Amino acid sequence: NELIATFIFLFAVIDPIGSIPVFIAATTGLTELEKRNVAFKAILVSALILLFFIAVHEKCWAKHPQTKIVKWWATMQARHLFL
Repeated sequence: NELIATFIFLFAVIDPIGSIPVFIAATTGLTELEKRNVAFKAILVSALILLFFIAVHEKCWAKHPQTKIVKWWATMQARHLFL
């Protein structure tokens, strides 16, 4: 259940469907190979940023009870987007 809520939250934050027009506009005039390279670099950078914040959260804030409130609020916001 928590995995589903986390997925919904990340899907809402990352917004892959909303990023498609931005990607198309930003890569206009590039070859298919260049577009693939841009997409790969964007995915790699996004994954590294996400992993960094996950690691920082686990090291610094996971022991504080306030994070439970933040997780609950984020889950409620994500559910609100899709209901």
